[in-house]
Amino acid sequence: VRIKSDKSTTFTGIVTATSFITPNETGSLAARNRIDNGAMEIAQRGGSETTIDSSTEECVCDRWFARAESGDSFLYDQDSSAPYGFKNSLKFNCANTSSGGSNQLYTITQAIEGNMIADFGFGGGSARGMAISFWVKSSLTGNFSGAVQNSARNYSYPFTYNIAGADDWEYKTIIIPAPTSGTWLNDTGVGIRLIFDMGCGSNFRGTAGAWTASDKRGVTSAVSPMQTSNSVWRVTGVQLEMGPAATPFEYRGFPLEMQRCHRYFQSVGAGYITAARGASSSMYLYSYCTSVAMRSTPTISTNNNIAHGTFTVRRYRDGTGVSDSTTTPATSSTYFQNNQTFIYLQQDGFSATDDRSATIFIGGGAITLSSEIS
Repeated sequence: VRIKSDKSTTFTGIVTATSFITPNETGSLAARNRIDNGAMEIAQRGGSETTIDSSTEECVCDRWFARAESGDSFLYDQDSSAPYGFKNSLKFNCANTSSGGSNQLYTITQAIEGNMIADFGFGGGSARGMAISFWVKSSLTGNFSGAVQNSARNYSYPFTYNIAGADDWEYKTIIIPAPTSGTWLNDTGVGIRLIFDMGCGSNFRGTAGAWTASDKRGVTSAVSPMQTSNSVWRVTGVQLEMGPAATPFEYRGFPLEMQRCHRYFQSVGAGYITAARGASSSMYLYSYCTSVAMRSTPTISTNNNIAHGTFTVRRYRDGTGVSDSTTTPATSSTYFQNNQTFIYLQQDGFSATDDRSATIFIGGGAITLSSEIS
């Protein structure tokens, strides 16, 4: 088979055609999916069911953030129900129905880093369109909705997709024309958001099938799962790629998918041992080498659920004694360098001697490092 630069193809020998292939004419077939964790396999925070019931965003399946309003709630989980070829899905389950207020937001969202979609050229005359594809299963039927939008949330494209039968996996494709206007980031900020609308209020819904200079996250009169108690909606195999056509899901494999997620979140669990240096009279400085360079200076927290026990950092020095700290470590942007893998941490809560070395290890729980964007 010879494929020429003008896209014509010459076949030599006997050819049996069993199906039609639609090529992606404007981009590479390699590394084409700009979504991370589209198969919902990665759940570094533990993968347990979480109640979403406030105006903050929470994540169970890596890179997918859920938002609801205070007083209403839905359950967000990594589920084992999936179509053939997949093993996990993201599950939504309405626990407490929405009051239907015009300013309410109920969404499942992934924000794609601007560096990952710079080649789309959004906002210019030669911008390229998108193809979005996914598998979805719902207890409800009808026209559901979602949207893509820019970082500032002032340029959006609402879309619809139809679920014909209840409780059965269906494959959906959506073709979105290129945005030739609007402001789009191509750095470490949000390049574009993909949003699934779970029942947003009327002020955040608009007309399907057109770019609009406003914050729209769904389509007027679309199905609102948050309006039906115990409604269930699942999604997996999510892909956002360069148009003009959707291609089969790009399965990158678990190790590579985990590595991509590590750019935005990773943890340092119980048993980690390293050298440390005393600083002033109460702290030790130490470093951790991340598996990949993180997007930005990470936010440091501790977690007792990812690894066993309550978070503690234990210090040994000269074999003369042991002391523990339960203080959340800190980091400084002064010591963070883009595209480098070393994270420098400061551990308070000790009696220390300036410039004196010691050995420390995490005795329980985990340190989490987050450079997420949502």
